[in-house]
Amino acid sequence: FDDEAHFNHDAHIYQPEQIFELCSCLVVKVEKSNAKPSIIQLAHFSVKEYLMHSRIKDTMAAYFYLNEEISHQLLAEACLIYLEEVFSKKSFAGTQLAAYTATYWIKHTAFIQEASSQFYTKISKCIYSSDHWIKLWIDRWEILSYKVILSPIYCIAAHGSNIAMKAILSYGSYQNIDIIGGQYNTALQAASYRGHASIVKMLLDKDADVNIQGGRQSTALQ
Repeated sequence: FDDEAHFNHDAHIYQPEQIFELCSCLVVKVEKSNAKPSIIQLAHFSVKEYLMHSRIKDTMAAYFYLNEEISHQLLAEACLIYLEEVFSKKSFAGTQLAAYTATYWIKHTAFIQEASSQFYTKISKCIYSSDHWIKLWIDRWEILSYKVILSPIYCIAAHGSNIAMKAILSYGSYQNIDIIGGQYNTALQAASYRGHASIVKMLLDKDADVNIQGGRQSTALQ
């Protein structure tokens, strides 16, 4: 994963059913009710257990061994690369994976303990270099409810992604760590209310103000 990584249109699978040819016997198609689109998932939970078990590394199937943390980082990186492609078009229209990547990139980061400087830079770039950055945030209901544009640092704090917070604090260009906005008021209050202790520590190390009042609990200490 580096700055040269990009979305390859030539390798794009335009028909989702093609995945069954590539991963036959490993995945199945699950039909959803209420007019929701079908999803593809592993054929059985034992498939995941087998691929992630360390003993596979000593067999002829060692090539297929999956490390959970590395897998999540690759998925997060792929999401960010795809979103860069979407952002370059200035629109989410006609991009089938946009909803997934915008929703789950940050969830994948929750499984990552440490990452390369390139990965941190990629996160920061996606957040700060596009007018569409708000699409990276999952809690859309809050945005619709409060009718405000929330800051990246607030959204990351509320979600609790250590990797994403480190990215914007160490590699980003945030303007105000105590910027007001959202139901929790500040990033520190959001992280405190949701119990994200490591995020709270990161913000305090950057001199976030614990005495700012507002939001659900008045201050970050309450």
